[in-house]
Amino acid sequence: YRDQVCRSMRQVIYLTTPTLIFIAVMAPTIVAGLYQQGHFTAADTQITALFVRLFSLGLIGWCLHPVLMRAFFAIHDSLTPILISTGTTVLFVALILVLRETALGYCALPIAGSIAACCLIIFLGVAISKRVGGLDFRSVGVTLGKSLIASIGVALIASILSFGAFAHYFSGSKARVLTSLGLGFFLCAWAYFLISVKLKMPESDTLTRAMVRVKSKLRPTA
Repeated sequence: YRDQVCRSMRQVIYLTTPTLIFIAVMAPTIVAGLYQQGHFTAADTQITALFVRLFSLGLIGWCLHPVLMRAFFAIHDSLTPILISTGTTVLFVALILVLRETALGYCALPIAGSIAACCLIIFLGVAISKRVGGLDFRSVGVTLGKSLIASIGVALIASILSFGAFAHYFSGSKARVLTSLGLGFFLCAWAYFLISVKLKMPESDTLTRAMVRVKSKLRPTA
């Protein structure tokens, strides 16, 4: 049970980390391509892109949330995660009320959301670890570190696509923008996968096995 919980956490981190980096780097391009028209100006794009980036910081936390919730449900404990989630919601509201009175202004909402997501995962992780006799958080930390290293490739490719000679492909019709974003994400995902394989991340084995299965199904039968 403890091994399965940790493996699930590592797999989620492995998949969400490059997505976070891609969204953070490509935020202005994504917002401009999808919304910058009519009364939605370039200035609006920059503000919205900042919000998207701030919200994306909590992506890993929100994706780990259902994993840890199910970890509690598996041991027939639904009260503890509900209490922790409720407490985190109170923290979220309090952070908004405090931060909005500072120079952050409207940025208080995404910042509070990301902080709350991180706190929620920490509280849930500590609580479930105590309930089941300890979890291997070291391995989870190693996966996070290697995922960040592998995501350097994602950041480089996304930066080239956003600010380089390819930037003009991310303008025009929404269909063109979505197609370009899809291709860009595919390139970043492939680079991330190759780097993670070089780093000998066991989480990459899942994708490797999936590709082998797809390849075997696509292979013509004699």
